[in-house]
Amino acid sequence: MSLEIVILNCRNCGASLSIPPGLEQVACSFCKTAQIVRRSGGVTFLERDVERIQEGMTRVETQVEQIADATAETSHRLGRLESQGDLIRLDREREGLHQKLERGRLGCFGWAAVTLAVSAVVSAFERSNARIGGLGFAGAVGVVLLVRASARNGLHRRIAQIDAEIARLSAEV
Repeated sequence: MSLEIVILNCRNCGASLSIPPGLEQVACSFCKTAQIVRRSGGVTFLERDVERIQEGMTRVETQVEQIADATAETSHRLGRLESQGDLIRLDREREGLHQKLERGRLGCFGWAAVTLAVSAVVSAFERSNARIGGLGFAGAVGVVLLVRASARNGLHRRIAQIDAEIARLSAEV
């Protein structure tokens, strides 16, 4: 380490500054600007004054906050996009279920044909197994109606679940 006094110019006003060995900070006697003394590889130099360094740090902190805010906004938008995708998926599923319900409406003649077919199966079964006895056409109608009602109720329940989920997601978006 050199024991010599180093003469440097103030970074603010250009006045001469005498820098003795071991000094880490100096204030200009003319403009009063505080400056940091650095030594590296046998060279002594002045860094910008402490206030400017602090201003720079404040700018960096502000930029970090802006990046954090932008990240939060991006995350929020992504969540909205995901919710919108869920809404589209649920709407399509609901539409498909409504179509199934529509296709399930065979009309009077269609259900009559199904009922007759089930009746024939029940009659054949009754002839082969006497324990059921007495179901006949009325039993076939009952079976058809029960199966139909169960399927329709299941579709209606799922549609209600989808509607509730759509309402919840719509409130979030």
